[in-house]
Amino acid sequence: LKHSDNFILDGCLRSCLPPHKASNCVHSSAAVQALMRLGNSNLFQPLCTSSGDYARVQSWRDLEWCVNSETGLE
Repeated sequence: LKHSDNFILDGCLRSCLPPHKASNCVHSSAAVQALMRLGNSNLFQPLCTSSGDYARVQSWRDLEWCVNSETGLE
């Protein structure tokens, strides 16, 4: 069970806030989790802060990079 101010993920991808109030990071992360449940396991899932922004340092496998916390762009 993952919890933040914007959402709760319990395997069902339930959102506690209406979609128009969730951040881009939360939407992106939830979309990737839904695709992973369908068998697409080789996907990058963005890391979000508890406030819903993108974490400043993103990582996937053995790579790490810095992003803009609002846009998620490198």
